[in-house]
Amino acid sequence: MGYKLTVKKGNLVTELGATFIVNSSNTKLMLGQGVSGSFHNICGDKLQKEMKYTYSNLSFKLKKGDIVATSAGDAKHFKYILHVVTQDYERGKVISERLPDYKDIFVALKNIESYLKWYYNETQKESIKIVLPLLGCGRGGLDKKTVVGLYKSFFIRDIPFECEVVIYAKNSEDYELINSNNYFIKKRADMQQQVEPMTLYGYNKLQAEVKDLKEVKRPQVVKDIEEALEHGDLKENAEYHAAKEMQKIIDNRLAELQEILGNSQIVDPSELSHNKVSFGSTVIMTDMDTDEEVKYTIVGGCESNPDMGLISFGSPLAKQLLGKEEGDEVKVRLPGGEREYEIDEVLYEEIVFECK
Repeated sequence: MGYKLTVKKGNLVTELGATFIVNSSNTKLMLGQGVSGSFHNICGDKLQKEMKYTYSNLSFKLKKGDIVATSAGDAKHFKYILHVVTQDYERGKVISERLPDYKDIFVALKNIESYLKWYYNETQKESIKIVLPLLGCGRGGLDKKTVVGLYKSFFIRDIPFECEVVIYAKNSEDYELINSNNYFIKKRADMQQQVEPMTLYGYNKLQAEVKDLKEVKRPQVVKDIEEALEHGDLKENAEYHAAKEMQKIIDNRLAELQEILGNSQIVDPSELSHNKVSFGSTVIMTDMDTDEEVKYTIVGGCESNPDMGLISFGSPLAKQLLGKEEGDEVKVRLPGGEREYEIDEVLYEEIVFECK
């Protein structure tokens, strides 16, 4: 059981036999151009009337990441539409507030999954098929490769039923981009052995570093190399050798970041059980020799900050704690020697990654 991914190219609204096709919508539930226009053309005015009626009867304001389900209108080749809010059409919003960010897409994927689980429990359908575009990558302006990475990390999650996920590429370039990420064609078991858990904070942090290295630091070092070459003799050219060394450091770091992101799985710790220590758990322990209380939270490797009590999922200390529960005693090897602790409490608290 779980998600089975395939990639296609063309107009997603023409996909046959889907349980749900996803429409990238807005807070007013209005059909516009692009993919939304295709829904209007194929599903007819009946769909827009239903969307208008649904919107007028909502008891809450829609926000980015929300989903609303409707029928397929006049279309007969699929069942339902999930309208995913990716743009905020409320008056008074500046452009940056109107457009989606990666957190909105991640929230949308979680909401889609919650709806699929509800649908499965209601209908007991053994197999569900959902079709979706690269959300937020049209007028939303999000980086396609980053959204592909979000999809990859999300759709290796376990679910209690079989769900076929068809990701539609708008054109040949997008199709090649998606298929070039070979994690879409790896076996799920192989992927799960390689995953690097992290929160959305950590994922965005690494993406920001990649962007800075590619768009700022590397172009600058290339410029430095070109300027150093103008000085002539390379044997005595310290500026040239320093710039080449920096270029090597940047390229190695980029390769490292791409590998980490390629194996990453974005995890929302608030969705996990914390009866036992797991990713995102906060663990409060007492030193059995000194009665000193210590507190740690288990996070992704790129998110660790020992000074704030944030320890990496892959660290020796975290590995000693994972799976333990309140009342357990653990022996932990620390730089100062072996210490023995009793676990007083295991809980989830909202994780603070940076000092305010």
